[in-house]
Amino acid sequence: MGSPIPIHIIWKKDANLSYIFLQYSRELFEIKEIYNVDKSGIILKEEGILINLDALETKGYIGFVLGTKFLNKPYTEAEVIIKLLDNGEVIEQVRGITKLFRPYIVVDKVPRNIILEFVKDSKLEVSNKIQIKNIGYGTAFIKLTLEQNSDVKILKPEEIYRFSMNFYSYLSVRLKELENIFLEYSDLLNKLNKIFYDLLIDNYEISEKWLRFLESTMAELIEIIIKDEEFARDLSSAIVGAYLSTINVITEFRSLYEYLKSLMSSRVVFLNAFDILELYPGSYNLKGKLQIYDLASNVHKPIIIETTLNANSKVRVPVYELFDWVVK
Repeated sequence: MGSPIPIHIIWKKDANLSYIFLQYSRELFEIKEIYNVDKSGIILKEEGILINLDALETKGYIGFVLGTKFLNKPYTEAEVIIKLLDNGEVIEQVRGITKLFRPYIVVDKVPRNIILEFVKDSKLEVSNKIQIKNIGYGTAFIKLTLEQNSDVKILKPEEIYRFSMNFYSYLSVRLKELENIFLEYSDLLNKLNKIFYDLLIDNYEISEKWLRFLESTMAELIEIIIKDEEFARDLSSAIVGAYLSTINVITEFRSLYEYLKSLMSSRVVFLNAFDILELYPGSYNLKGKLQIYDLASNVHKPIIIETTLNANSKVRVPVYELFDWVVK
């Protein structure tokens, strides 16, 4: 849900047609674009949109872009009907079923207390975790943020922080070098630099505006790398070079392994899974929310998280350790 649906209709220029009627549910769809027709030929109806073919700029073709609306339910099917008309009579009719879906994150359980303790062989054990699952379709992106009055704060692990800093430092220099080589892409390279800065350095707050910026920049990037092989190669080399020059700072792979396992089963990408909470012996109130997004740049209603963390010694626990991913 939220992604555009393009529709193209082509017919013989000498066909006896006077109107085309695009029938759709206004509860589910909205018209974003209409191509090759003057505004005078567009007639809005309760069940859809009627096009007077006399108003076409070029005969034999018309294009639409339907926008899909964000619904409370995670899945629905909708019918879109195209009717070719002449003098009020339906000459031909085409029906299509569109499947609309989105991720739907729910919390099965937020315990009153989460116990963090070191057990045999100094292994950290987290008992009574927060249980969440994706009962919808598609992948969700989530991020845990904490309120100002929360007793605990989220920190960047030293290794991840150094990796992010080194990666961005290397990449930003390489992107600047590419600007001097590919002057026509300087605006795009500046946008990419901002995206990497937001993701790696800044404690960014994801918003619908930021997601739209990301989406438009990625669309622009894809269009350019398809037609410019040299730019695509040099940009890829810069990103791979940044990774290879900094990967040596990551020595702890357990959290990465656990995180990747969770992705495969739950279709949830935890954006700050590697961030940590540092606790000393005692009880701490955790007050925060799970921010939720999807690949169609939708911002979902956040989920409030309130619980108490109990530690029996000084611990540094990755954020993902507080959660169990439940497979539906």
